[in-house]
Amino acid sequence: MIWMLLPWTLEMNAPQKMMTLAENGKSDYAIVRPAQAIPSEMHAAQELQAFLKQISGAELPILTDAQPMPKRALLLGSQDTNAHIKKLRVNLPLKELGEDGIVIRSSGDHLILGGGRPRGTLYAVYTFLEETLGCRWYTSDESFIPSKRAIRIPAPNKKSVPAFEYREPFFTEAWETNWAARNRCNGHHMRLDETTGGKIGFYPFVHSFYTILPPDQYFKDHPEYYSLLKGERKVEGGQLCLTNPDVLRITIERVREWIRDHPEAKLFSVSQNDWYGCCECPACQSVIKVEGSAAGLMLAFVNAVAEAIEKDHPDKLIETLAYQWTEDTPATVKPRKNVRVRMAPIGNCFAHPIDTCPENKKPYENLLAWSRVTDNLYIWHYNTNFAHYHLPFPDLDELQGSNRAYHAMKVKGIFYQGAYPRGGGGEFATLRAWVLSKMLWNPKVDVWQLTEEFLNAYYGKAGPLMLQYQRMMHEKVQRENIHFRIFDDPKRVGYLPREILDRAESLFQQAEEAVANDPKRLERVQKTRLSIEYAKLMRAETDEERAKYAKIVGDKIKRFQIQQVNEWRPVEEFLKAIGQE
Repeated sequence: MIWMLLPWTLEMNAPQKMMTLAENGKSDYAIVRPAQAIPSEMHAAQELQAFLKQISGAELPILTDAQPMPKRALLLGSQDTNAHIKKLRVNLPLKELGEDGIVIRSSGDHLILGGGRPRGTLYAVYTFLEETLGCRWYTSDESFIPSKRAIRIPAPNKKSVPAFEYREPFFTEAWETNWAARNRCNGHHMRLDETTGGKIGFYPFVHSFYTILPPDQYFKDHPEYYSLLKGERKVEGGQLCLTNPDVLRITIERVREWIRDHPEAKLFSVSQNDWYGCCECPACQSVIKVEGSAAGLMLAFVNAVAEAIEKDHPDKLIETLAYQWTEDTPATVKPRKNVRVRMAPIGNCFAHPIDTCPENKKPYENLLAWSRVTDNLYIWHYNTNFAHYHLPFPDLDELQGSNRAYHAMKVKGIFYQGAYPRGGGGEFATLRAWVLSKMLWNPKVDVWQLTEEFLNAYYGKAGPLMLQYQRMMHEKVQRENIHFRIFDDPKRVGYLPREILDRAESLFQQAEEAVANDPKRLERVQKTRLSIEYAKLMRAETDEERAKYAKIVGDKIKRFQIQQVNEWRPVEEFLKAIGQE
């Protein structure tokens, strides 16, 4: 029987157009950037050229759109910035792309890598290198760049906008310039400059009340600027009196000074000190009574600052916190459009997603409430034990679920606070930084696929054993519904019984043996093993066991130049406490 092929069948079976960008170390293509390129677009051209050469051996010339259109070109920019893209009548949806969104598409024999400014074109290049050609930048010292005799790709047609406008995995290991840019993070602490598209910067970063009105400058003559607590104006343990008109006036003046002195910053923090102590004066309390939340008092004040600033600086934003005593939403006050509220649910259980754990019921209700109050909500999310940076913290399932919940609630930006001491070294910080960078762009990614990929790349032959370890820790938490928080005592956490620690130590010993002939990866396994040795020290049951692990932990802290084991204490104090100074 002879079958008649319908038109749609012909279309489905038609071979997809392929583009050969390089073959046998040669290429017919040139890279074309705008003649008036901004620094990040110049850098994008250089990065594309360098990585294509590393992959294929072909070095493509870099031209500008002031020169004649090559027969085949990799065109960087958009119709607004690159004359050749405009001539092709390819219109990138720039309003949809914002500052970071990307388009990768073909037009005839040309390939367009473009996006919004200042980072879109650079991110388009990195996305192309990563998702189409297979490049990876796992850490600042571990990457994978494939080697190909020919770069032959199907004609692409891709648009991608990040799920969150502000993306900051806050680990020491995530601050390095190239790692942050190549993994498309744009957070305040990343060492990004004009060549990498800048970043979403703050000034100051957070907890700014006493930066606005330093007590040593104002309190003696104006105690009324500060909280009334139990009938007395106080600085220690207090905040500002937010109904005092002079406090508002000085705050507006201070923010204007900050904008003048720090024009690179996008957000200016008008936010509470990192403790309680809300003002108890009648004027402040009357606002709280009407609003049903101290956030109403805070937000009314912040809105007044934002309104004054917006007149002269419409491109600048004011940031404040929904944290501790301001986490509940107010009854009537809503943030102005130039205000970013950053919710920081510090009391959460971090074993389970915010939207599924009964112990997170109140924070989740607050998240829902804030998402109804504002379209510009940021999140401050915690993902380490701040009292014990090296203690196992099996939160990958929680990170996946909470990230998706934040996206569903239309959160605009996330700050993931992990271990951030100088020198780094927090428990699996490199893994979390990379995985979170992917989640911040696309919450639909799979945390365990990413984890497996990272562990195999970073630890080599020890990767499968490291994955077994991670699976074991997380399955223990999920199977027994164990809850944990960010200041838990190692002696009390339910996921570290003796049998788990012993099994973990066995897996790490096998991992060391698997990479015994690979010095770089052996060192990585040994450094990561510190988390189990630290846990065994903290949970030691005998003097002999305590002495054994104190020696191991002390030696590794010195060997790997770890400078803090918790957020607030120098490592020297810890070493002295365990007899290893």
